[in-house]
Amino acid sequence: MSYEGEKQLMVNRLNGSLLTVQGGKCFDGARICSVRYATYDHYPQRWTTRKIGEVGGWTVCHVEISEGGETFRLAVDSDEPKISLASQPLLKEPDDSDRQKWCFRSDWSGGGAHLMNVAPYLNRSAGLGLRDDFGLEWTEAALVRNFSTIEQLWYFNAGDYKDSIPN
Repeated sequence: MSYEGEKQLMVNRLNGSLLTVQGGKCFDGARICSVRYATYDHYPQRWTTRKIGEVGGWTVCHVEISEGGETFRLAVDSDEPKISLASQPLLKEPDDSDRQKWCFRSDWSGGGAHLMNVAPYLNRSAGLGLRDDFGLEWTEAALVRNFSTIEQLWYFNAGDYKDSIPN
């Protein structure tokens, strides 16, 4: 995994939006969303993945984000995450539970190896996607049926992304 251990943007294939923390502040229980406009560039958007194993063709990772010296992990809200637009990923303080494990695999639909399908470890039939009520500037993340559709595909972008626009 070339993206392991590096702070990277997680970019949605559907609309190029960036996975971030809803409201722009990291805290235990914060919800996750995806933003599209420079208005939100001050939101924490750089995620670090840490490989912890493999299972059934998937790479198992922790997905972390840091702000103000504190680190939080992407997590699901229960031990049995459901496929539902109401099932939203959260930030949680690290506890090494299965709720904080995520599975990654390259997309098999011809999109190329750089596109990733992301699913919770506890239910790989659910995929990290966007709610279907796509907002004008941001959209809540949700656990949707894992079919590798374009709103569920993500890619990592660190080396090509510039934090400031050159003059």
